[in-house]
Amino acid sequence: MSVSIPISENMMNSIAEKQTSAQDVEVRKGLPVIAGTVDNQVKPIPTGTSASVLTTIVGIAQDDGNAGDTVRVAVAGQVCIARVKGTVTRNDSLVAENGSTTDAENGSLETQATIANGDLIVARALEDGTDQSYIKVLVVMQEKTAS
Repeated sequence: MSVSIPISENMMNSIAEKQTSAQDVEVRKGLPVIAGTVDNQVKPIPTGTSASVLTTIVGIAQDDGNAGDTVRVAVAGQVCIARVKGTVTRNDSLVAENGSTTDAENGSLETQATIANGDLIVARALEDGTDQSYIKVLVVMQEKTAS
């Protein structure tokens, strides 16, 4: 499944996306976000999301936002700041973490030492970080298959 994302020249490699439903959960800076069900909508990754659904990831939120707010979203190939779960080492692969749809864990990135079939690599760490820290990452957003 592919996601079409309109980009205007004045957006400087970021995408303005909007949450439009009152039922949407809040978006927080550093969380990987998925495409919503309507135009210009993004949501943090919800609990129990499968790898096939995670292919709709559009980037990592660069701002905090409530339902209806516009937030900037980092796109593939862009260096940005992401919130991580666990201790990470530079160049670790980071995968989407399934958290609660209401707490701060939702959408965090988790260290993935071994890449397994079906895993979705969201980013690569560009610096070391501690549990619940924000670090620089290179947004990758690609599926990996174990070799």
